[in-house]
Formats: sequence, structure tokens, C-alpha cells
Amino acid sequence: MRMSGGAADPEIASAAKAAGILTGAGLLTGASNFAFNVIIARASGAERYGAIGTLVSLITVAGFLAIGAGYAVARRAAITELPSRQVFVVAIRSTGPWFLVLVPLVALVKPIADFLHLSGVGPVLMAFATVAAMLAGSLASGVLLGRGRFRLIAGLTIGNALLRLLLGALLPLILPATEAALLATLGAVFAANAVAIVLVLRPAHTATRLPRAPLDQLAARDVGVRLTGDSVAGAIGSMALWAVWTAPLVIATHSLSATRSGRFAAAQVLASAILILVAPITSAFFPTIARYRRSSAIRVGALCTAALALVCAIALALLGPMVMGRLYGPAFAASMTLFVAMGSSAIAIALATYALWAARARHGRHAEVTVIAFIALGLEGLCGGLLHPSGDLLAVLPLLTVVAAAAATRTIDLLMKAGAERRSRGLDAGLTPSVERSA
Repeated sequence: MRMSGGAADPEIASAAKAAGILTGAGLLTGASNFAFNVIIARASGAERYGAIGTLVSLITVAGFLAIGAGYAVARRAAITELPSRQVFVVAIRSTGPWFLVLVPLVALVKPIADFLHLSGVGPVLMAFATVAAMLAGSLASGVLLGRGRFRLIAGLTIGNALLRLLLGALLPLILPATEAALLATLGAVFAANAVAIVLVLRPAHTATRLPRAPLDQLAARDVGVRLTGDSVAGAIGSMALWAVWTAPLVIATHSLSATRSGRFAAAQVLASAILILVAPITSAFFPTIARYRRSSAIRVGALCTAALALVCAIALALLGPMVMGRLYGPAFAASMTLFVAMGSSAIAIALATYALWAARARHGRHAEVTVIAFIALGLEGLCGGLLHPSGDLLAVLPLLTVVAAAAATRTIDLLMKAGAERRSRGLDAGLTPSVERSA
């Protein structure tokens, strides 16, 4: 599987070009997402927007179930020469249990609605339906990604965003703001994923567009083997990282006043654009890393992710207060300190997310980043329950907890290695005299 540097360099250049295409689509998606949230915020007001923002964020967390399945399929599509239709069919057969997992969640509809102070369960039901639609379409999107169909992915991403924006502008005229926001999201997701499935199933879509490379023959024969398990593992890691990002919003919605939580929700939605903009870099480099498994591709992708996230964070700090005050309305006015904190946290989550998927592309199952995410999430829960932090401290919690969790994990790893080395030296020292005597 390993290639020489010269042989894989064109693949890295191709991945960088794809990153540019997908980032352009991500930029349009981010702008559309921002406009959508401005429309919904103005229609709902700060008092109700906190619950809407929380539901949309929870959809995103649950949607990582779909992302985990999509990347697992993409890895197999990248390393096998099987036709795309066949990869898709095998993926459907292998991931059927995912949909059964959603059934018990219906029991949580009423408690979630009550926790968010909603007047009915309709928005929560639409949120669950959105997750199901995302899961169904992620398998087709994974095939497209693994086969390097980046322009098609960019087109679907832009179409999804524009349809959501259109529905978000029209539906509040006839429905309450909360129901309108969730229905607009559901309709756009359903339409985009339906198109992706049609593209994969069409007879002409059979051959991979990625340059040829040595393939893992076992993976090529057994596309469906461990697919569900790999999907679960990837989904758990990505869900945990996004939960680290959104946990402060949940704490704010429950602990702060309605106006302050609405302001925090609007600011975090704006900061989430950083994660949206850098995510395409991971998608662009994922097939190359999976196919060649070279550290050079991982490093280039990491540098691109860090640089773009930093630029976006600086822009957020400079423009965020003005955007919030003028476009959202006076009730949403926020300080630069809040945006500096959120931008720093977004950089940390962006890099951790890239590290998660780069490791999984190269090695398959890889749990280190997932462990860090769960430790960080636990630390956030402790801080929220014990300290009752302000909005500014809530905004920086993802950065602080991820750094603390990574440092703790690294320290434990080094201590365990040092202990193993000492035991090994002690064992060698104990064996040396007997060896000398026998000699």
C-alpha cells in the first residue's frame, strides 16, 4: 500500500485542488446557512431562537451517525475497484441496523420538547426525520466521495443550502418559526440525498475517477465486512467532538436567561461557519489518505485546515460583533471577547475532527481522538454543573477541555510507555547473569 513520494505527489496535488473546490462550495453553504439563521432569528426573536438553535445543533450531532457511515463507505469505495452501484448496495445491506437504532429514540420526543420549553413535539419529530434522511443519503454520498466525484458533491452541497434558504424564507410566512426552521432543514436534506442516490445508481456511474494505485485486495473483496462497526466507531468519535462544541449551548439554554441563551445560540451558529468551511478539506484529503496511507498527505491537509480555521477565526472576531448587532438585531448584540473565545474553540474542534478522520482513513479504527473527545465532554459537564459559568467562559470551554484532555491522554500514554520500558530493562537485567553463566 505504501507509495514512494513522487508517485503519490500528484494525488496530494489533486486532493488540494479538490479541497479548493469543496471549500468554495463550503463558503457558499456557510453564507447560505448564515442567511437562513438570520431569517429564522428575526422571525422567532431571541426568546424562541435558543430552542431552535439547540434543536438544529442536536440534529448536527445526531447527523454524525450519517457522516460516520458515509466515511466508512468512502474508504471502501476508494480502495476497491467494484462498481459504485455494487458498493452502494452492499453498504445498504450492511448498515440496515442503523435505522433500527432510531426507533427507541421516539420515546425521548416528549422529554426533549419539555426540556427545551417547546409547545409541542412536532419540531423534535422533524429533527428525528431529518437524521433518518441524512443517514439514508450518506451511503450514496460516501460512494461519490470515495470515487473522487468532488464536483458532484460540491453541487449537491450548494443545492442543499440554497433550497434550505428558500424554504426558510417562505415557510415562516405560513408556519411558526420553530416548525418552519425544522421543516426547511428536513426538506433540503431529503431532496439532496435523493439526488445523490440517483447519481450513484445510474448505470453510467461505475468506474472510479481516482488514479490507479495498489489496492487492499481483502478490502476490495469484502466491502461490507465490519462496515457497520466502522460506521459506529467513526460516528461515535465525530459525534463526541461535535457534542463538545455544542454542549456549551445546551448548558446556556438551560442555565442562562432566554435572551442571553438566544444571543449565545446566534453567536455559536455564526462561529460554526468555521467548522463548515474547513470540513471540505477533510473530505478532499480522505480518499487520498485512505488509498496511499502516507503521512505527507496528512500533514498537508492538517496545515490547510489550521490555516483556513485561523483566518476564519480572525474574521469572526473582527466582524462578529457588527454582524450580530446590525443583522440579527439589537437584542442579539455580543462582545468581541465572546467571538474570540468561540473562534479559538472552533479551531480546536476543527483540528481534532481532521485528526479523527485522517487517522481512520489511514489505519481504519482509531480511538485516541474519540477518547480525548469524551474526556473533554465530561469536563464540560462538570464545569457547567459546578461552576455555572458565564457566556464568555462557556464559549471557550471546548478549547480548554480539548487541550486538557489531550494533555492528560498524552501524559498517561508516556507514563505507560516509560513503565513498560523500565519493566523491560529490569527483565533484561534479571536475565543477563543467567545468560552469562550458561555461556
